[in-house]
Amino acid sequence: MAFSSEYALKSSFLPIPLDKYQERSTQKHKNTKTQKHKKKHLIPSLLPHQQLSLPLRPHMNLVIDIGNTRSKIGLFQENTLVEQANWTDWTLAELLRYGNHSGANNVLFSSVAAPNPALKEGLEDHFNVVELTHETPLPFRNLYQTPQTLGKDRLAGVAGAQALYPNRHCVVVDCGTCIKYELLTAKAEYLGGNIAPGVRMRIQAMHHFTARLPEVPMEMPEQAVGDSTQTALQNGAIRGAVLEIEGFVRLFGQQLSPLQIILTGGDAAFLLPFLSVSNPGILYQPDLTLFGLNHILRHHFQ
Repeated sequence: MAFSSEYALKSSFLPIPLDKYQERSTQKHKNTKTQKHKKKHLIPSLLPHQQLSLPLRPHMNLVIDIGNTRSKIGLFQENTLVEQANWTDWTLAELLRYGNHSGANNVLFSSVAAPNPALKEGLEDHFNVVELTHETPLPFRNLYQTPQTLGKDRLAGVAGAQALYPNRHCVVVDCGTCIKYELLTAKAEYLGGNIAPGVRMRIQAMHHFTARLPEVPMEMPEQAVGDSTQTALQNGAIRGAVLEIEGFVRLFGQQLSPLQIILTGGDAAFLLPFLSVSNPGILYQPDLTLFGLNHILRHHFQ
């Protein structure tokens, strides 16, 4: 799988408009259907040198967010995201070849899995390497009482908010498997946050922990009062999550004002049209984690 510029940002300070993101997501979904049964080839740019499609770029940062089922990878020139991709399967050799050809000097990787010494050692043979841990120096003051238990994705989200919206009070709302809320002050102090079940988890839990409730589609009903078991479950899970987000935002706004709301995560684009909050409104940043990892990396080598 080659690095795609589909989500590349010309400016790191401009969020992607929702309509454009939905348009690209629709096209990507169509392309996925047509290629469903084709054999996947990893990183065409890692073929022999004359077939490499990416131009050489000096002084680049490479950040790698290794999840349970896929890895998000971003190539940065200073604060600008030049390339972004999601990899479901890759090898160290392929990663090294890409990093060397793209001109990466510094690499930061974050993994939800147990430490992988072979990965770190392999990268260190070619680049200046930082592995994100609870001991990694951060560009903000971390006031969390148990930093050793703080998820790396949460740290990256806070760092992304600081990088893109400096000197502002920010709340990051990460709508993924869980909905996570992170509060950052204009003085670069991370106060902590909250964690709640995500929309899909709510839907699945009501089905799994009861005898007869079905697992319903993730669709928002038109009416706030469910007139069937399906719409009742959908309102409880989806509209309930929306009202929770709005409620937390109002609550946090009483502590920090004005408060910039930054929405990210896999379900963010779905939930965004249903959210109603006051100024300064909501900014949607699908690549917030990558910007945060790059911000931490730049802080480390300053």
